[in-house]
Amino acid sequence: MHGYNADQFNGVTLSVALPGKIDAVLSEHLDKGHHQEDLTFAYWKPSRGATRYTAIICTVTLPGDGERHLHGNVSFTADYLSRVLRECPPATGSRFFTRTSDLGGRT
Repeated sequence: MHGYNADQFNGVTLSVALPGKIDAVLSEHLDKGHHQEDLTFAYWKPSRGATRYTAIICTVTLPGDGERHLHGNVSFTADYLSRVLRECPPATGSRFFTRTSDLGGRT
């Protein structure tokens, strides 16, 4: 497993970039209103320059039926996590992360 040390990022600007289509998918999926949180996993690839480190979001893997439970908060199943890990081969250099909305409806 690859980890990061905060010391690696001293003096580096951190940023995230994503295509408009992925932004639209995330916005539509995560906006459940003020009383329901939601989540998804996505893959990102690192891009490092001399003074910046950018996470480029490449793909969103939305949960399928029964892969997450909505109950005000949200939880995901081991099957969902297993699918996400299977679909992201380590040889591609991609990483994955989870994105959640909050109960205030803001993402």
